Amino acid sequence: MIALVFARKSAEAYVSVGGGDAMASEDEIFTIKELSDHLRVHPTTIYRLLRQGRLPGFRVGSNWRFNRAAIEQWEKLQASEPQPQAGRGRHKGEKRGQ
Repeated sequence: MIALVFARKSAEAYVSVGGGDAMASEDEIFTIKELSDHLRVHPTTIYRLLRQGRLPGFRVGSNWRFNRAAIEQWEKLQASEPQPQAGRGRHKGEKRGQ
């Protein structure tokens, strides 16, 4: 049995990877496209979260991969934390620093 350990900022995932039918969903690996479909977000959002260190993932060469169990744990963590209000830039007429 191989243990995959991932820790990034506040999210930590400890996932055991091995054989057997009981662990079939745990060893499932998502690509960017599959994860964006699963989370129902644009792939650009996935890349942004990775760049910010807010999403558990690993690289295989130049491609990103995501362990299903780690993503499910991340989703639970996101659901339990209060979300800050999203703001996109400044309002019309606002200057920087206001």
